[in-house]
Amino acid sequence: MMLKCKDCPHWYGGEDFGYGSCRLKLQREEKKFLTFGQQDCDEGLTND
Repeated sequence: MMLKCKDCPHWYGGEDFGYGSCRLKLQREEKKFLTFGQQDCDEGLTND
């Protein structure tokens, strides 16, 4: 099962599960580092 951004230790965002930054994307200096809390992880991380 794919991990949601809000449940990932690499995501830091608003308590309302709004937009937030992904540390993994920031480390790679990606332009699209903002993600939505309910979004499925596109970094390949799972809930296993």
